[in-house]
Amino acid sequence: MKFISGRHFYSGLNHSPAFDGKDIEKLQKMILRWIKCADKLTDLNSVFNKAVYICFFYLMEKLYLLLGSNLGDRSGYLEEARRQISAEIGPLSEVSALYETEPWGNADQGRFLNQVVCLDSDTEPLLLLGCILDIEQRIGRTRSGIRNEARLIDIDILFFGDRIIRSAKLSIPHPLLHNRRFTLVPLHEIAPQLIHPVLKKSVAELLDICEDPLMVSLFGKED
Repeated sequence: MKFISGRHFYSGLNHSPAFDGKDIEKLQKMILRWIKCADKLTDLNSVFNKAVYICFFYLMEKLYLLLGSNLGDRSGYLEEARRQISAEIGPLSEVSALYETEPWGNADQGRFLNQVVCLDSDTEPLLLLGCILDIEQRIGRTRSGIRNEARLIDIDILFFGDRIIRSAKLSIPHPLLHNRRFTLVPLHEIAPQLIHPVLKKSVAELLDICEDPLMVSLFGKED
């Protein structure tokens, strides 16, 4: 379990989207009550540890990632991606089945295996992106600059709590997820009622209106 350092405690409260003003005020009052009751240094240490734990709990947000591979041992690369994500970012709380999917945006390549995983994280988004890129590189992905090319492994951030980020380096929610059945189908398996913070529709609703005609089927089953 990762903990927030003392110097980041109140900064974390004031900048976390998980807190609104009333939440912060309530938590601060609770901590002040604990401090008033503490008459020993060990009690103060206990207060701090409780405060850090609560802050840690509230700062954690649901992170949804899409995994994909269409080269070599596809299921093996997805398994390794799950292992490294669990070790580097956090344990997986939900994992969809594997789905075989037709390639999107470039038909001249093999079919993909795709899977969506969910975990809790308090990592800053750009640090999270850097960690994901490192995992892809360690597994063996190389980037030629060609869009929608075949790849050993691909890890996309779909949602990170209710965060909305649009920058040159990172977009959350993923800007194309609502147009892609290979994303929506496995996501729907584990989070059908999850609400898109921009489109204000659930994953189930987005899948129902998605016009993507490409095949998505459970891996190992006939089309």
